[in-house]
Amino acid sequence: MTSDLQAASAWSTGSSIAETTARVVSAIQSRLATPPSLVFLVATELSQIDLREAIDLIRDELSPQTILGTTSPSLLASEGTLTDTPGIGVLALSGVHVHPFTLETVDHPNETFPASIDRLADVIGSNDEARATLLLANQKGLAIQAMLPRLNAARGLGRHYPILGSVIDDATLILDDQFKHQGLIGVTLSGDFRFDAITSQGTTPVGNDLVITRAKSNLIQGLAGKPAIEA
Repeated sequence: MTSDLQAASAWSTGSSIAETTARVVSAIQSRLATPPSLVFLVATELSQIDLREAIDLIRDELSPQTILGTTSPSLLASEGTLTDTPGIGVLALSGVHVHPFTLETVDHPNETFPASIDRLADVIGSNDEARATLLLANQKGLAIQAMLPRLNAARGLGRHYPILGSVIDDATLILDDQFKHQGLIGVTLSGDFRFDAITSQGTTPVGNDLVITRAKSNLIQGLAGKPAIEA
């Protein structure tokens, strides 16, 4: 049973990872009334020792059910961009059910499709209460383009919740206390809330939604059944 949905975000930089993490933790604690179900973390490219210290501090102080995160060459926030100094950004959610998973153990293309898709659905936690699946992938060792159609099929008939995330080269992927350098990690969120997926890069949608109906490589040729330029 989950409580009411709450969300809080914070980011910080500092001369040390302990100082940086402490600021983020303090900001999250002041904005959430209950321990978070999920902490979504993005950190600059820290050493494994610093990254472990940050995760341990977040675990000890916030007591999240699940931590999902990645390293990145830089962090972008409203106050600016971090590149050459320790930096951490966190989004914390409480009042949601979180099903964490890794896909390294189910990426077997030679399996018969129905059995593989059914097993994939169990692994990612697809059910009628699912509201969104969030993914982080390191391109090394994972055929992400081949995996996406299987993920869509694993949602099941009549389930149209969004599956979204990011593919990052040479990233350290974080799932609770595990650090991974290849494969794909993620969480499926469920509960009494609505999850809207809009656009990336901080932009604002313009006009009506248009489904891509024809494309060649990275060129969009058709939108909503019409030539793209006409639509």
